[in-house]
Amino acid sequence: MTVLYLKTMLGGVKPVPDEFKDCYLVLWDSQCDFCRRSVGWLQKKAPGKVLALPYQEQISWLPEEIFEDCQNQFYLRTPPGNFLAGGDALIILLRVVGWKSLSWILGLPVLRQLTRLAYKTVARNRDFFSRFLFKSS
Repeated sequence: MTVLYLKTMLGGVKPVPDEFKDCYLVLWDSQCDFCRRSVGWLQKKAPGKVLALPYQEQISWLPEEIFEDCQNQFYLRTPPGNFLAGGDALIILLRVVGWKSLSWILGLPVLRQLTRLAYKTVARNRDFFSRFLFKSS
């Protein structure tokens, strides 16, 4: 425990709050309408399976590089403590919410690359895609 505290004091590893340690945690951009709508959809489709938190409110414990990159893509923190981003996070999140077949298919090597590319395309054009993927609210 002293080693973890020492690394934290030096700007390294920060302790994850206890309430987040054993769950799948989606870190999303609360300033993005597309992200807000996506999280709302996720919570309707898979209530209680993941915890979704705006990354802007997690600065006290998120690693700096992940905190900074959350404005570009969402992150999924797994119970073992791994952080996955973008298309890779999406593939695992689909499995967690019960879409195991789709997750397996998108996880195949060639399709994984296409999933990453598709995710980056959507992430860069969130406003555009938001108009087509979600009903007006």
